[in-house]
Amino acid sequence: MSPRFFLPTYARKQQKKLKKSTMKMKKTVMRGRPKSERHISYKPAVSYFTPNGTPLNKRKRKVFLLIEEYEAFRLCDYEGLCHLEAAELMGVSRPTLTRIYGRARKKIAKAFVEGLPIVIEGPKVELDGSWWVCNKCKAVFTLQPEKPRACALCRSHKIAPYPGANADAKTADASNDSAVVADSVKTAAADFLKDAEAVAEESML
Repeated sequence: MSPRFFLPTYARKQQKKLKKSTMKMKKTVMRGRPKSERHISYKPAVSYFTPNGTPLNKRKRKVFLLIEEYEAFRLCDYEGLCHLEAAELMGVSRPTLTRIYGRARKKIAKAFVEGLPIVIEGPKVELDGSWWVCNKCKAVFTLQPEKPRACALCRSHKIAPYPGANADAKTADASNDSAVVADSVKTAAADFLKDAEAVAEESML
């Protein structure tokens, strides 16, 4: 039999504390760092692609492309940026961008070869700049750096910030802006005429 060693009470307490701290460190390491928000420059123009002939709701198998994967694919293949430049725009490291881009290409290749629809969705992302939604045609667009006066697609004046839970309450009408400008011009002209009349009366005295 191997000899047994009896530790003093203080040593046993220290050993238990060391085990607890080690377990906490293991849990922290396994949990990992929180995922940072990806920066998206442009919202996808469509939410899905589907092969010709079969509606999306009748397709049992789909390929789900995350918005961050769509953005990495757009920056690298459509815009022609290198991985370092694309990573800076998305707010991630270059290795992370390379992994995201690799997943996007693999999913798109699978959809093309197997004839599967592509559904674009994603986790929490951060849209760059100010985005607006048209209450008439439901288009989502951005116009930097100033606030747009009309929809970029249908030229309607009924636009609201995106996203917005109460779009009707936040509707921006350009005609109201023009009316406010006209009223301010009239008020300034009336004040100018009053001042001119006062100066004329003083000069006559």
